[in-house]
Amino acid sequence: MKRLRPAALIDAGHPTTVWNRSPAKARPLVARGATAAGSAEAAVSASPLIVACLFDHASVLKVLGPTAGSLRGRTLVNLTTSTPNQARELAAWSASHGIDYLDGGIMAVPEMIGGPGSAILYSGSQTAFDAHRYPAR
Repeated sequence: MKRLRPAALIDAGHPTTVWNRSPAKARPLVARGATAAGSAEAAVSASPLIVACLFDHASVLKVLGPTAGSLRGRTLVNLTTSTPNQARELAAWSASHGIDYLDGGIMAVPEMIGGPGSAILYSGSQTAFDAHRYPAR
């Protein structure tokens, strides 16, 4: 499983709720200041911005499919590695559920996230990108 380094969000002072299918993996982040969610549904409900970084495309739909109602009106950023067709499929699924969607590609190793040598490329909703751009312009 890829490591996004949610610690970079915590270290930057962003309120961060974390959930992992293996709860023990979230404990170090909670120790750093994140809030633990007991379920994917609780994690999705915690914020207007949801960042997903899962094992593969199928796991994104498996985890987020049951939360579609709670995702309505929120922004989903998917950083899970997928193909262009899978990204389009998830964008269409999101649109059909009233979810603003961005697909991203991480251009760094986990240790680089949050530093000057890291980059994440995004495609999708310009409105979502502008609303959640950091630092805000």
